[in-house]
Amino acid sequence: MKNELLINSVPLESVFHDQNGDPFARFYDGKRIQVTPIRGRDFRRYILYSHFCVTGSGLKEKDIDEIVIDIEARALFEGPKRELEVRCSTEEGKIFYDGIDYSVEISRDGWSIIPLPPIVFRRYAGLKAQVPPERGGSFDDLFDLFNIKSDTDKILIKTFVVSAFLPNIPHPVLALHGPQGSGKSMLLRFLVNLIDPCTVEDIQNMEQRELFQAIAHRWLVPFDNLTEISSKVSDIICKLVTGASFSKRRLYSDEDDLIWSLRRVVILNGVNLPVNKPDLLDRCIIIELNRIGESERVSEKVLNKKFKELRPKVLGACFDLISKALGTHENIELPWRPRLADYAIWSEAITQACGLEPEVFLNAFKENKERQDYESLDASALATVIQHFVDDEGHFEGTATTLLRKLRDVAEQAGVEIRELPKSPRSLGRRIQEVKPSLEAIGIIVNQTRGQSRILQIFPKKLEKLYV
Repeated sequence: MKNELLINSVPLESVFHDQNGDPFARFYDGKRIQVTPIRGRDFRRYILYSHFCVTGSGLKEKDIDEIVIDIEARALFEGPKRELEVRCSTEEGKIFYDGIDYSVEISRDGWSIIPLPPIVFRRYAGLKAQVPPERGGSFDDLFDLFNIKSDTDKILIKTFVVSAFLPNIPHPVLALHGPQGSGKSMLLRFLVNLIDPCTVEDIQNMEQRELFQAIAHRWLVPFDNLTEISSKVSDIICKLVTGASFSKRRLYSDEDDLIWSLRRVVILNGVNLPVNKPDLLDRCIIIELNRIGESERVSEKVLNKKFKELRPKVLGACFDLISKALGTHENIELPWRPRLADYAIWSEAITQACGLEPEVFLNAFKENKERQDYESLDASALATVIQHFVDDEGHFEGTATTLLRKLRDVAEQAGVEIRELPKSPRSLGRRIQEVKPSLEAIGIIVNQTRGQSRILQIFPKKLEKLYV
């Protein structure tokens, strides 16, 4: 009977199932609103505490199990379905940001701090409370802390950071690189704390199972001081940009799957740009940082103090710009549609909200595309050899088998080891497709004809009329 009273004391609107069909409870723990799995440790502790408050006595483990099972059934079959989000969400044209101890509602009319949003946010243990935002600040104040001289880079960083508070759009990967002493790790850490403060400030485990869980538990996914990225991790990051679902078995003893539907914001850095796959490079905003001179170097203690002072006003400035962009982004018309077009539209609206002229962001984004092409070519042994071959031979038309033989003949002259080239004609065709956009950006056209015998054509753009 006591158990039934306790079960019925949990309001039906406080239990629900999420978009993956998992049961959750929403309750106040005396400090803040908690949203936790009904079978999780935190909810069991809440049941134990609630029972003690009602009866003055404890509960046996089997009694807790019985209560949890009954409440779980209510959540699954009687409770509503709610979309669970981490940090950022949207509803009815408004943006909501979870500061843990408060929430921010952003609309076309401005932003305000609210105690209880209509959105249900998932709050994992590693998420830290955000400082309350303040009005009257400027995002540009943040640049005083870093060695970023280029106006183009400032525009790309500003639009990336402000748009990072926008859910439901694809976000490019912010790829920082530069020598030791360029401040790239400090920049990453400050951006993490501005957007999505967490106890663990970067992703440290690249094992696939642990990586998925770490990604699911935060909004911004930071990778610090990378040397290289494996093909599997590169593919995962590509999927995080546009959104994808991942699954794993809950327990080795059962056949149930745990489903994660994820779209995240990603920042990574390294001394050298750790990205080398063309499909990931094509999703990157590439920022190269220069080493900070001794006369300009400031102690970490001073930088932390300045960031602590600036953070509330810079956060408020981000919300100001989002509010203004909410009122204009639907009217933005781009003269051309780049990759990640939704992101480009929002970023163009953000730069205009800053008082800049139309297409300022688009021009900066175009310059970034040229960086992507350069890095893609520089990272590809195949592209290097093709460039050398075209410079030397002028053009090629024939089978993949013939092309592979010719490329192997000139590989040494191009400074590439033969083992770095594709192993077979079939893999050559696939690898050429990966670097084709970057080759075309420097004026080398690649065509592949269809028919009984597939013919490859490679030639400089000036000869294009001969191959039409």
